[in-house]
Amino acid sequence: MFSTSSGHVQSYSNISSRIFRPAMIAVGLTRLSNRRDKNGQRVTTTAFVPYALRHFYASYLIQERDKNPKQVQRLMGHENIELTLQVYGHLWRDRQDDALLAESLGEFLKLGDGRSP
Repeated sequence: MFSTSSGHVQSYSNISSRIFRPAMIAVGLTRLSNRRDKNGQRVTTTAFVPYALRHFYASYLIQERDKNPKQVQRLMGHENIELTLQVYGHLWRDRQDDALLAESLGEFLKLGDGRSP
């Protein structure tokens, strides 16, 4: 969250139009939309919306920093764990599946060197 100089929370549209959109344009992350302006020209829009940064951060926490669901819930500010798991649950690897895959790969590699499993 970003606050105004008076300490209030800034609106999404204010952050988007005054900060995020100009930054995206400055670094070239734009595309032409199908919308047209009053002169009939296609409108340039950003390639991402600000909320995409939030999803990127959560994905980073899970996949690169190996944070557990409760840690991600706290860092994302979710009121309950159900929301965290509903939105990001598919990103956590199943450790049991990883162990089975490693075991199967080990057996496969043993077969490749002429030894029986």
